[in-house]
Amino acid sequence: MNRVVWRRQLYFALVVALTAGGCDSGEGMDGGAGDDAGNVDVDGGGVDGGGVDAGDFDAGDFDAGPPGPTATLPSRGSSIAVSEDGATLAVANRGTDDVTLFDPTDNGERARISVGDEPVSVTFSPDGATLYVVNRAGGTVSVVTAANGESPSVAATIDVGSEPVLAALSPSGRSLYVTSWVDGTLTVIDTASRSVRSTTVLGGAPYAVCVTNDGDDQDDDETIFVTDFYSRAAAGEQAATDTARNGRVFRLSAADPSSVSGTTTLEPIAVTGIEASIDAANTSAFANQLYACSINGSRLYVTAVGASPAPFMGGTDFRQNIHGLVYAINVADGSVDDGRTVNLSQLIAARSGEKRFAAVPDDIQFVNGTDFAYIPVMTANAVIRVDFSVSPPTAGSPSGANFLTTGPSPTGIAITGTTAFVYNEVGRSFTEIDLATQTTTAMEVPSSPLPAAGTTEADVLRGQRFFNTGLARWSTSAWVGCVGCHPSGTTDNVTWVFPAGPRQTVDTAATFSRDGSVQRILNWSAIFDEIHDFELNTRGVANGVGAIVSDPALATSSRIDFVGPGGVGNPTNGFNIGSAAGAGSVIEDWDQIEAYIQSIRTPHGASVTEGDPAAGRAVFETAGCANCHGGALWTLSELYFTPVFNGDLRLVTFASQGVTGLGALRADQTVLDDLGFDTPLLNNDANGAPQRHLCSVRTVGTFDADGPTGHGAAELRQNGAAAQGVDGFNVPSLLGIGLGAPYLHNGAATTLEELFDPSGDFGDHLRAGNQVFVPTATQVTDLIAFLRTIDDSTPTIPVPAGQRICPTGVVPPVP
Repeated sequence: MNRVVWRRQLYFALVVALTAGGCDSGEGMDGGAGDDAGNVDVDGGGVDGGGVDAGDFDAGDFDAGPPGPTATLPSRGSSIAVSEDGATLAVANRGTDDVTLFDPTDNGERARISVGDEPVSVTFSPDGATLYVVNRAGGTVSVVTAANGESPSVAATIDVGSEPVLAALSPSGRSLYVTSWVDGTLTVIDTASRSVRSTTVLGGAPYAVCVTNDGDDQDDDETIFVTDFYSRAAAGEQAATDTARNGRVFRLSAADPSSVSGTTTLEPIAVTGIEASIDAANTSAFANQLYACSINGSRLYVTAVGASPAPFMGGTDFRQNIHGLVYAINVADGSVDDGRTVNLSQLIAARSGEKRFAAVPDDIQFVNGTDFAYIPVMTANAVIRVDFSVSPPTAGSPSGANFLTTGPSPTGIAITGTTAFVYNEVGRSFTEIDLATQTTTAMEVPSSPLPAAGTTEADVLRGQRFFNTGLARWSTSAWVGCVGCHPSGTTDNVTWVFPAGPRQTVDTAATFSRDGSVQRILNWSAIFDEIHDFELNTRGVANGVGAIVSDPALATSSRIDFVGPGGVGNPTNGFNIGSAAGAGSVIEDWDQIEAYIQSIRTPHGASVTEGDPAAGRAVFETAGCANCHGGALWTLSELYFTPVFNGDLRLVTFASQGVTGLGALRADQTVLDDLGFDTPLLNNDANGAPQRHLCSVRTVGTFDADGPTGHGAAELRQNGAAAQGVDGFNVPSLLGIGLGAPYLHNGAATTLEELFDPSGDFGDHLRAGNQVFVPTATQVTDLIAFLRTIDDSTPTIPVPAGQRICPTGVVPPVP
């Protein structure tokens, strides 16, 4: 029997069987009762999607019925897409939970369709009639039919796991591949039945996905590439160094996507061509935050944020810490093509004239049939052109343009013919660019409504713009923005060396409780108490003017000068002293950034775990973890006063606020018992300033820990002096802990298994709440499962009585 005919008969037999079992084929098998795509059964041998295991048949070549058109180009996901025939443009409006369809010939809006929660990726079927929309917060894929007509609608919604990000189709359109950032999985959807066919556990944080297209009508000879968003610890390397970690890209065969067939390692790139002193220092950048992929010819191109976390000449040079990287990978064997792998900072630095650097290159697309790549840069409000046809590759256009301007926060690009369309997430718009003339022809075509001026939503959106950008007062030539270390307002999972010592990036989403009523004391050393205190980072790390200014002019002379302990302040309202927010700035940028940070949700917890989360919660309580990690933010660290301009908590003692004992807190977990209760609320660590909130700091054996693999960063400041933290650290939140490794302030634990090993290096931390706690292997597995599911919706556990020693009702006195 003919192979294709056999598969058609198998398909129709399955449809008959499923219909007899209660699936209404007229409803498109949309995940309703009897065929819920979200009811994925984990059986230990993989994930069984609806009773047909990916290993039981040729998933890539499964015939969905009469043959339709086959795509001629490789598939990828993005926040914006053009159908292959160029007739329809689709935009995923993350902020308004809908998708807008346009006629790209005149940018006329054709329809706006409500989909799921936070749509972030759109992918067209080969014929352009169906649009697949990934809804990140909803954990679903919406199937929009009649997308090429006047009356499109959502025909089905398919559950795909926690925090799905991007999706790509097989050339025939029969299989849709969807990544899950939190679950660490790749879900395969059968587009004919609109149900989950299989789910493959990849590990890590899968993000971008691309599928090859060799030009025939068979799918099973294609390759699926998936980027792991976060880099992984490199063997034998120490955290907070420029070679600490490697990026990786998974390869899977479409014939059997139930397992990984290969992994490409992206090794650090030497930083050269930036500035003579940086070049001479032999710095490097490792691939982290692997945002996007695109297949062009025989190569896969992957964009990444290059992290260079080691100190530079006793400090930080803003041109040294973050670089936009593009890795070229040979599709045939997964090897890295070093000749086409580039540091965008180096290419841009070689140009003359005005420049915008590429700190966060969050998408990449090629003009069909060429080696000309166009890369949107979220931090630069621009698209960078790179010519990969020459060796070495070059940036910019022959006409002299170093960048093409876009609206605020571009996150995706789609190219048809010689026209590029770029989605601007903060602008809620798209930009049209004529590539033939290298000009922006329409800066912002609205794709969804902007919030009314003066509303909280408008402040949040403007705050996101400031958080993301590296332009204007925030950095020099867009070298870096807050989003460079806090993707989606979370964490880059990198251990950096700061003036206080090695510090793992804190998840910004865990700063405020969902209702905004509770704020964590900030930084590992508890040295900040306001979002506005990060003004110093903007001025020092990013080389920006800053937003605490006496005049809106972009000049350093407009800065309101303030410094931390040990300096001369005018006024002294930096760090924990006084109030940077009250320093009298004539602009409200930091207030709006704070509004944005208050709005950031924690990524949803994992829906696929190895252990039992419910049992793990019981283990958490038995271990006494809530002593430190209870409360509204899963940490006892909470802002316990309202900062006052020129107020000084150094003048207030614990005893004066009625705190004269430790309550239930163990004396070995704080230095307050040794110092005495006449100690001020702000106090230096034994290793020196800056001063921190002593009441939120705990000593649990994590200082100077390097872990079983020696990955933990050395306890040194940028200047080589002993790091702060010998007397303990500000308790971190557990929100977002499922995003990935490493853990602890210096990255010493490369996995949660290492962190909770009863006989391992972190026993004092493990038994901080219960000194006789020795969990079994099953209990450790269950505890990790619980931690990975924690998000904003998880019922919190109160901090036990007597464990908090911060006073209440404190009013900082003004001298």
